[in-house]
Amino acid sequence: MDSFKLGVIQEPMVTLHGVAILRLDERVPPKLRAYKDVKERAADLLRRERGDKAWQGLIAKLRKATPFTIEEERFAELAARLQ
Repeated sequence: MDSFKLGVIQEPMVTLHGVAILRLDERVPPKLRAYKDVKERAADLLRRERGDKAWQGLIAKLRKATPFTIEEERFAELAARLQ
């Protein structure tokens, strides 16, 4: 958000809750919040991060453990990207 310009609508971006289109209307100085106020959100973000890592690890493990062949003449572009 540091690169946002005031009043300019940004390109759509993926957030934790879906897709957002943002416009910066004003800048306010940052404020440190008390741990009790952010504890639940921080825990949710940590769970999400760990879940994403576990999912990516599972996908990588399955790809490595699953034999496959590609009909290269039929899927030459895909075969080149996988190697």
